[in-house]
Amino acid sequence: MELPSWLKSHSESEKNLVDSSVQKSANTMKGASEAARLFGVNVSLIKKWGTEFADFLSVSANPSKGKTRWYSESDIKVFALVSCYWKDDLDYEYIHSLLNQGCHHDDLFREFAYLNTPIFQDVPEEIDETWTHGVLVRGMAQPDPVQVARAYKAAGDALMEQALKSSEPHELGYPILFSYRHAIESYLKVVTEYELERGDNAAHSILDLLKNFEAKYGNALPDWAKNRLIDFHNADPRSTSFRYADTIVFSTEGNEKWINFYQLKTILNGLCNLFEQIITTRLNTRLP
Repeated sequence: MELPSWLKSHSESEKNLVDSSVQKSANTMKGASEAARLFGVNVSLIKKWGTEFADFLSVSANPSKGKTRWYSESDIKVFALVSCYWKDDLDYEYIHSLLNQGCHHDDLFREFAYLNTPIFQDVPEEIDETWTHGVLVRGMAQPDPVQVARAYKAAGDALMEQALKSSEPHELGYPILFSYRHAIESYLKVVTEYELERGDNAAHSILDLLKNFEAKYGNALPDWAKNRLIDFHNADPRSTSFRYADTIVFSTEGNEKWINFYQLKTILNGLCNLFEQIITTRLNTRLP
């Protein structure tokens, strides 16, 4: 099978990319004209494919008379396969047999459909609890700030586990440090109710957040916790050092430092446990 040019490049023309950028990002459905441009064919052929292979397409691909045709991500996979085998001496039965075998779900066609579908999609009607391959964002799915803090800690732990199994742990060093640092920042904002009181989500200074914490809770943190928070602040005062590989300037002599991952994880566990205790205590005092 000779791959069509659109499948070799895995991209649309520059014009089509510009055209698609002005569409609503949540609209994952493609009209007949857009689908035709995607495959380098005319609209009449797209409609012909829609009629011939209707059994494998969504309902919106062949709507009732007078309604607009819309093609889903799944439909694009079907069309991708059809396009590869659509020739002057085409064998309809052969294409139908490939579709019956589910060949349109092969990596080649799935990747093409993924690359040409917006990342942030409308919620599919058929979604249910079995859909564990993605997440919902915003709306009813908006996570609690505490959940976000816990998630960044969990992400750091997962990266840490992978790094410790690797012979090149330095490759994950900055992502680990960024995840842990952001977890700390997020926890501090939660326990000080920073966003609620200040309405300002721009500050990233751990030192300033620590001052807010002490103003609210006094000397609730042990010295080791305050010192380790200041360690993070000194190394990354604006939350950019580990995010963008900005130059880190340590106040102590020498700018090359060693980080023990086992120690780092112990410190993060200790800090996050302290924050969780404060969150639990605060919640209990608010219960009737």
